[in-house]
Amino acid sequence: MKIQLQEILSKNSDLEAVWRILTEKSEKTVWVGGGVRNLLLGLDAADFDLATSLTPDEIIESARQNGWYADLVGASFGVVVIRSGEETIEVAGFRREGYGEDPHRPTWVEYGASLEEDLSRRDFTINGMALTMDGILIDLFV
Repeated sequence: MKIQLQEILSKNSDLEAVWRILTEKSEKTVWVGGGVRNLLLGLDAADFDLATSLTPDEIIESARQNGWYADLVGASFGVVVIRSGEETIEVAGFRREGYGEDPHRPTWVEYGASLEEDLSRRDFTINGMALTMDGILIDLFV
C-alpha cells in the first residue's frame, strides 16, 4: 500500500527535514505509532514518532550537526526528542528488549535490532506498522 505524504510533509517541513537527514544517515528510518494509525483512519496525524537503525548517540549527533536541539528523554528506552522550528519529533533506535515481572518496564534494552524485531515488540499490532518516507506502509502482522 502506498500513501501520499506530500500534504503532511508540506505542512510539517521540520518533520520532513529531520526525517530526510536521518534517512540519509541510516539504513532505514520510518514513521511509527499513533500518527501512522491516525493517518490511516483519516484523523489528524499530529504525533510524529520516528524509529531508525541509528543508535540514540548517533541520532543526537545527527540532530546537533544540523542545528537542532536534541535530548535523550527516555534513557531506558533510548528515546531522543528533536526540536526543529515548531515541531517536536521523538526518535528511537530500533531495539529489542526483555521484561521481568513488570510488563511495562524492560529489564534490558539492546540496540541494533532489525526493523522487524523493533516492530514486533510494540504494544499493539497497529503500533507495529511503519511508514517509509516514500509512503510505503509496512505492516508485517496482518
